[in-house]
Amino acid sequence: MTPGITTPPADGTVAETQSNSNGDSPTDDRSVLSVIGDIQRGAIDAKSLGIEDRRRCVVHLTSEGYSAAETAQILKVTERTIARDRAVIRRANSIERDPKMIGEMVGQLVTQADTCLQRIRRVTRERDTPSNVRVEGEKACWIIARDLVKCLQSLGYLPTAPQEIRGELTHQIEHVPAFGEIQEEVARLEVIVNTHANFDDGQPLLQALAHLKDHVMRSALHEEVTALALRLSEAEEASDVNGQ
Repeated sequence: MTPGITTPPADGTVAETQSNSNGDSPTDDRSVLSVIGDIQRGAIDAKSLGIEDRRRCVVHLTSEGYSAAETAQILKVTERTIARDRAVIRRANSIERDPKMIGEMVGQLVTQADTCLQRIRRVTRERDTPSNVRVEGEKACWIIARDLVKCLQSLGYLPTAPQEIRGELTHQIEHVPAFGEIQEEVARLEVIVNTHANFDDGQPLLQALAHLKDHVMRSALHEEVTALALRLSEAEEASDVNGQ
């Protein structure tokens, strides 16, 4: 048995759920590359790996493009075990929605773009840099800067277009007729509509008039209810004052 590698219990089910008492991985002081290298050379029995050590190897092998079947073959486990490990790893790497993350990602994006620009500028400043490479470098810088602006616009950090607001505001208060005047106007329209009721186009006019009268009636009721509610409120306030 190689030092630094834990040997799981004989019961595989217990090994899947057992954790280290100190909470540390037994191979934390060793790189994943060295562990995988030892497994491939036969210096370590892959079945002797603890759960956390195996999942560290799964993370690395997955990032290197190994399929679940290939990873299972290297680590001497079933594909189903690798599928479970990958599911656990995805859950562990999940990110909750956080408004602060937007600013952090934008900062990282700007920093990365600035780093790329500086590297390209440094290369194009070299004396032995061919002219065509200089031109391509300038083009690359322009593309990076342009794409950065587009990304910042899509994230709401920059406006999508120059904003110029020009306008004139005119506020007119027209005369609002009294309720009695509205009733008189409705009555006048009713007389006109009734004169056309016998024609083919009379029915739509009658329907429009009925709708208008209903609306006027509802408005009248609303005003009466509002007025009564106001009177009751004033009466309650006066009663409270007298009661004090």
